[in-house]
Amino acid sequence: MQLRRCGEVAASAARVPVVLRQIDRAYQGQELHLDMDNYATHKTAEVRQRLESHPRLHVHFTPASGSWLTLVEVWFGIIDRQANK
Repeated sequence: MQLRRCGEVAASAARVPVVLRQIDRAYQGQELHLDMDNYATHKTAEVRQRLESHPRLHVHFTPASGSWLTLVEVWFGIIDRQANK
């Protein structure tokens, strides 16, 4: 499942922990694997603390050289929007 909410808001260091809390509440009790790009906003001390205190949230960072993954993300976004019309 792709959570478009994360991709639709401007990435900011203050917004990432808010989105993580929303995900945590929405999927309580489930192991979650989150794919994130390598932006510094995803690696702040607050984000690291949140992830360390919630071991069921597993973050996988895309490689810095993985610009092709951006195209895959766009493709999934198009599919998501078409499916939710």
